[in-house]
Amino acid sequence: VVLASPQSQSMMAINEVNNQLWVVNPDNDSVSTIDMQKNQLLSEYNLNTLLATSESLHPTSLALDSNNNVWVTLRDSNQIVILSPQGQLLNQIETGYGSRPQSILANSNGTVMFVTMGSRGLVDANNGSLVKFNAATNTETDRVELGPLPRAMALTGDDNRIFVAEFLARENHAVIWEINANNLSINHQIILNRDRGRRGLDSGGSDGPGVPNYITDLTISPDHQWLWYSASKADTFRGLFFQQDTEINLAASHDTTIRSILGRIDLGTNPPTEPEF
Repeated sequence: VVLASPQSQSMMAINEVNNQLWVVNPDNDSVSTIDMQKNQLLSEYNLNTLLATSESLHPTSLALDSNNNVWVTLRDSNQIVILSPQGQLLNQIETGYGSRPQSILANSNGTVMFVTMGSRGLVDANNGSLVKFNAATNTETDRVELGPLPRAMALTGDDNRIFVAEFLARENHAVIWEINANNLSINHQIILNRDRGRRGLDSGGSDGPGVPNYITDLTISPDHQWLWYSASKADTFRGLFFQQDTEINLAASHDTTIRSILGRIDLGTNPPTEPEF
């Protein structure tokens, strides 16, 4: 069975009809279009002007629906705005004070939009949620409450499984959820445990053990065998206030305080697991 390409949330999206690239500019409160053949900036649309406001908006992510309308998440103003392919404002969706929409992802045919909300959970206000929208009607159809600050997303090519990662790690582990994309029921909670370095011990070298933190991106491999994530890992077990010379906690150094990490999860196992090597 050949599946369609998996999807991931992004700050960029391609309109394949006119070969234009849409990009969010968080620091400028704007979105831009780029001619992909000429590598030229075509337009920059100031969202403050379109919304007639001077408040901070901080666009974080965008995606195109089946009509190539552009959905943009605005973290600071708790909104989703929808623009036409020509950059005209079509609609504003209020997501609720303190919800802080983080990212957006369209399904394979652009009929469904998935949005991660950073907080304002119904059970616990500190929890965020995954929210599902009908792209044709611009209305919410379902949601599931997760943990604090869910952000990155990846969707399988058959539109059946969506993976959502918490941006900030817990004390000793990070979390990625596998969710049924049809009814938003949680299939599995995938725990990313502390990296202890090679052979399970902190070698004191450049291993840089730690908990995966600041998970910014999730990507499913084209063959749907692996889910990859990018993060940093701070070695919070190192330092002068920890017992030294135990082969576990060694003195901190510039090489081991914090490191970048690219990890993978085996989607061929049930539940999905992170291999040790």
